[in-house]
Amino acid sequence: MGLFGRSKSDKDREDREIEKETGAGQVPEQKEEKEGGAQLDDAQAYYFLGTESLDRGDDAAAQSYFTQAAGLGYAPAQFQLGLIYENGTQTQIPDREEAARWYKMAAESGDAASQFNLGYLYYNDQETDRKEEGLGWIKKAAEGGDEAAQEFLESVKHVIEQKVQEAQERAKRKILVQRVLDRDELFFTLSPTTQHPYVETAENGEDKRVYLFVSEEAAHDKAKALDQSGMPATTVRYYKKNYLDIIGELYTLGVNSIRINEDGSDYDVYLYDIAKRRDFSELPEDKRPVSNPALQYSMLIYMQEFRRKVDKPDDEYRQKIDRQMVRNMIEGRYLMPFRDSEEKDSSQKQFVVLNNSRNKLNFIPIFTDNIEFQRFRMQFKEGKELKLMAAGFSNLADMKLPEKVEGFVINPFTTAVPLPQAYIKKVDGQRKA
Repeated sequence: MGLFGRSKSDKDREDREIEKETGAGQVPEQKEEKEGGAQLDDAQAYYFLGTESLDRGDDAAAQSYFTQAAGLGYAPAQFQLGLIYENGTQTQIPDREEAARWYKMAAESGDAASQFNLGYLYYNDQETDRKEEGLGWIKKAAEGGDEAAQEFLESVKHVIEQKVQEAQERAKRKILVQRVLDRDELFFTLSPTTQHPYVETAENGEDKRVYLFVSEEAAHDKAKALDQSGMPATTVRYYKKNYLDIIGELYTLGVNSIRINEDGSDYDVYLYDIAKRRDFSELPEDKRPVSNPALQYSMLIYMQEFRRKVDKPDDEYRQKIDRQMVRNMIEGRYLMPFRDSEEKDSSQKQFVVLNNSRNKLNFIPIFTDNIEFQRFRMQFKEGKELKLMAAGFSNLADMKLPEKVEGFVINPFTTAVPLPQAYIKKVDGQRKA
């Protein structure tokens, strides 16, 4: 909105107020100007001199007169000050907070134009979430007859309706989530390939979901249907005391939604509808917990697909998810367990080495996050002695491995994706070239 960009209805309103108070637009008698300042005795007169100053292009004088009138509670002057501070002049830099302050004074006294401008400021404020408050002021302005407010509401009618619908859907999801979490046990569809909940990308291509069932029978039916399609699947039961733990784990898996089946009907809810994820973004990178949700999700999809029993695999799709997984591996940071050297005065680290009984190859275990490491630690007989260090993809390429160790294995007790060091060096070299 420009300084002189008021709608005709706003200007007419102000003209009518001036005429009503002064008598057909007549200027009230003025005292002689003394010592360079106008000695005026009412707010309307200050306001009139302010408009005269605007017409002459004297922005500084106009602002001064409007400020005196506004200080006496005159709404049209408060409105004009709002315009000045919102848009700026040759002598005043824009100040949206000050503009909102003056608009609000006039708006609270019932000035419809100020109500609209204040609402418009709040509605379009990118720094604070004040859309609802702004919309409330615009509705008041429209009810007061402000044409600009009425036109604005008509233009965003579909947006408002959509927001109302979204709010209603959020409320429904909240009730559903509370009802489901009150149950003593729930059932997830599990992938025996990954030992994690079965995951899939939703129809919109964005949401990454798992399946949760209130009924054990419905959960078995879903697993059976997947199994018949060639996708190995089973059912796992969770008790109430573990609900928040599994939700936290789903965040680390890159999952953001859950399809809940209750009484034969499916409902999609987001993880944030159940529990918020802790935000570590303000911490320095080296202080943040190691977590690789994008990599975790791509590994789950990769392992599920390559264990799918089909006559004609979709090679193009498999290549696509393989490339995505490799990209996520390159960007990943990993937890690597070690023990301090038993040799005196040695700073050498002793890394855990696992043997693959099928191909007789040795690998060092690395982990995408602490949950995966703790799962390993509880089953590793020397787990209590282990310490952790973080390593990036390039660190894995440059690391000197113990004799007869081929490379690394990511999350050995779940997805167990092998990473031979020769392959890491090849990929890292291509990336740096």
